[in-house]
Amino acid sequence: MKKLFVFRQLFNGLTIYGVTALSFLSAKAAIIDPGGGDKPSDTMSGNFRENIVHIINYILGFLGLLAVAFVIYAGFLLVTAGGEEDNLNKGKKIITYAAIGIVIILLSYGIVNVIVGAGGDASAE
Repeated sequence: MKKLFVFRQLFNGLTIYGVTALSFLSAKAAIIDPGGGDKPSDTMSGNFRENIVHIINYILGFLGLLAVAFVIYAGFLLVTAGGEEDNLNKGKKIITYAAIGIVIILLSYGIVNVIVGAGGDASAE
């Protein structure tokens, strides 16, 4: 029963994050072109490469949130373990894997932004 409650809370939190992020993206599109537009390019600014970077950064942000949620879940397991070795080991493993995931996410973010920044602006030439 506790697992269902934790899963439901995690799902609700991620859903709220997703809806909030999408509302910010649509608000940004409305600011860029307040009159709306018939073409798909009217809702996004910049070139194709910048749009891909924004999408990748959004996905990496979501994965970072997911990793933090796993750390919170692991902390919950550790606190409620009550001396049970199985829950202690499970919580430690989850924290270890979540930390590794956060490092990979941060490295991915850095690599994507450095590669795109090194590409320069093609329209400047």
